[in-house]
Amino acid sequence: NVDEIANLISHLFRRLPSVNKSITFSLAEFFHKIRYLSQVNEIRDTNDRKLPISIRQLRRGIELSKSLMESEHITIGVINALYAGCRVAFRLEMSTESQSKFDCLFDEIMHSKEIAKRYVREDFFMLTPKSFRILLSHPIPNFGTFIEIPPHILTPTLSELLPDILKVLSFNSELPILLEGPTSCGKTSLLTFLAAHYGKKLVRINNHRDTDVEEYIGGWVPDVQGGARFKEGVLLTAMRNGQWLLLDELNLAKSEILEALNRILDDNREIYVPELNETVRPATGFRIFATQNPSSYSGRSLLSAAFRNRFISVSLDHLTNEDLIRVMQES
Repeated sequence: NVDEIANLISHLFRRLPSVNKSITFSLAEFFHKIRYLSQVNEIRDTNDRKLPISIRQLRRGIELSKSLMESEHITIGVINALYAGCRVAFRLEMSTESQSKFDCLFDEIMHSKEIAKRYVREDFFMLTPKSFRILLSHPIPNFGTFIEIPPHILTPTLSELLPDILKVLSFNSELPILLEGPTSCGKTSLLTFLAAHYGKKLVRINNHRDTDVEEYIGGWVPDVQGGARFKEGVLLTAMRNGQWLLLDELNLAKSEILEALNRILDDNREIYVPELNETVRPATGFRIFATQNPSSYSGRSLLSAAFRNRFISVSLDHLTNEDLIRVMQES
C-alpha cells in the first residue's frame, strides 16, 4: 500500500532532509497509481504490450534522483530530480500515449507544471564550475583518455533521447543500458559516439546461434609447453580493464549466456569462475550495454521481464522524416 511504499522511499532518502514527508508520500502515491495503470493495461510499451512496473525500478529511479541531488557538478531542485529519476526508471519504454499519462500524473500528484517540457530546457538544472566537460548541457565527470570522436549526426529523435541516457551515464556508474529498436536506427553508432565522449573503449560481442558462454567467460587453450592455459573471454577482460561492453543482438543469445550474465547484472556485480577458482569483480568504469531488434524479428526470443528489468531499457524507432532531413542536410 501507499504507506509501505512511503516508508521505503523515506528510508532511501534518509540522508537528504530536503525530501520531506509530504514529498515522500506524494512520490509513493505517484508510484502506486502508475503501477495500477500498468496492471489494468493502461500503460503500454512501444510495441503495444503491457509494461510491468516494479519496486526494483522505483529504487533505481530514487538512486538516480539521489545522485543528481548529491552531485558536485550540478544544482537541481528536488521535484526536478525526482522527475528525472522516475522518467529514466519507468518512461523510456512507454508508448507516446502512455508517456503523456505518466507526465500528467506526475504533474498532478507532485504539483509540478508541465515538467516534461521543462525537462529538455538547459535550465532544468544548473551546472557548477566543477563541470569541466559538457555534452548537451550534461557534465561528464569521469572523462578518461581522449578518443577521437567519430562523425555523428544528432537527429531530432536522438537529441530528445540523449538527456535521459546522459543522466544515467553521468550520475550512475553501474546501471546497464539496453537499446531496442529496428535495424539501422542508430543503436550501435550512438554507443560508439558516447564511448568516445566519455573516453571509454567500447568492446563488442556479437550474439548469434553459434555464440557460446566460453566466448564471454573464457576456456582452455593449448600453451607453448604442450599443456593448457585458461584464456579469458570478452566479459572477463572488459571487467578487469574497466571497459564498456556492448552485447549486440542480446535476444539472440543462448539461455546459458543469459544465465551467466545474470550474475554480473545482480546488485553485487560479480561472477565466480570455477576454472580460476576466483570471484571476479569489475574495475571502476566497467559498464554493460546491450542492443537488440524487437522480438518480432525472425529468430529473436522475448527476454523475460525479470531479466529485462535488470537494464535501463530504451526504445528506439525508425528514423522519422525530420531525422532523414537532418541527415541529408548535414551529410
